[in-house]
Amino acid sequence: MSSAQVVIEQLADSDISKARTGSHVILEAAGGALLHAIRLDNGLLTLRGGQVRQLQVTQRLPAAATVRYPPPFGACEDSQFAQAASRASGCLGLSSNEVVGCLERA
Repeated sequence: MSSAQVVIEQLADSDISKARTGSHVILEAAGGALLHAIRLDNGLLTLRGGQVRQLQVTQRLPAAATVRYPPPFGACEDSQFAQAASRASGCLGLSSNEVVGCLERA
């Protein structure tokens, strides 16, 4: 049995700029809703309304965290995080069905 596990790490002051580019982040809205996103250099990438969209956080969030995955799924080096951000950016504007197709071909 492996001791590897997914770790959710709270970001100090809910500051998403402290998350590494290319990392999986979870944001909590004032009403308690959660949003999963990928941190980019210039914002966040998320699946909303059936489409991949880019967004900016313009106000302080109640909570924000990064998700760290165990090997072999977790990116360990800056180059791997940059590659994750680049691949995610390539999905901007795609529908959820199109994203599934891209993942199946990868």
